[in-house]
Amino acid sequence: RAFLAVAETLHFRRAARQIGLSQPALSRSVQQLEADVGAELFSRSRRGVALTPAGLAFQVRARRILTEVEAAAEDARRAARGAVGRVRVVYSPLAVLAGLPNAVARFREDHPGVTLELIEGATPEQRRALSRGHADLSVSLWPPAAPGWTVTPIATQPLQAVLPANHRLASAASVSFAELVDEPTIMLPRAAEPRIWDAWVDATQQSGGTPAIAVEAAQLATVLAFVEAGVGISHIPAGIARFCPPGVRLVPHAPEIAADIGAVAPDRVLGAAVEHFVEALVAAGQASARLLR
Repeated sequence: RAFLAVAETLHFRRAARQIGLSQPALSRSVQQLEADVGAELFSRSRRGVALTPAGLAFQVRARRILTEVEAAAEDARRAARGAVGRVRVVYSPLAVLAGLPNAVARFREDHPGVTLELIEGATPEQRRALSRGHADLSVSLWPPAAPGWTVTPIATQPLQAVLPANHRLASAASVSFAELVDEPTIMLPRAAEPRIWDAWVDATQQSGGTPAIAVEAAQLATVLAFVEAGVGISHIPAGIARFCPPGVRLVPHAPEIAADIGAVAPDRVLGAAVEHFVEALVAAGQASARLLR
């Protein structure tokens, strides 16, 4: 800046005033720059100051450099605000029940300069992606609290029985696991959703039954299709209601089994963009929960 100010004004005193330095300080800066470059950039005489051929050559790139430095500073400020950057999210298929799509839509609208990368993955895959630095955040059902990880609650939804419309309990106000212990069950694979699988097994065994799998289906839509056909029943968080086909009914469990959905991140500085996405998730989760009341 000192060099460019002198190059533009060809006057050390005016250049010093222009950039807010004393004249001696500016002169020392220019002299140090000339020493670093290894060439005189200005000729100084009683008639005034002029750029040398070396100074003229240096001036062209110096302007570009200053422009790049200012642009880099602005990029850094925007990144600190979360206006630019990248957020990599790995999520459970059931995360859609907590309003994940709405969070994504709102975030992209509010933060158009941020690249949002979304990868669907089972719970073990999520933890591996976070551990290896392939993702910044995971969204999953019943996220485990463990040292080295930060969990942000997004939503809590009751686990509900998913029944064919012609099931004997389809119109009941609530149903206990004891009433369903002999029912063939359709579940997502344990590898995909271990916590929901374990909750079903525990509740069934505590009710005196033996877990019986009729079909293990990899997709939520497949689970619902088999239930609608009468092949069996299932147990899914209540947010599934808006995805259910006409031949399926949701009946609350009594006592209620709450399914927590949360965002998991390693214990480190996340960056403003990631924090903004977590805020969008929490807002979407709260909105989703209100729709269930």
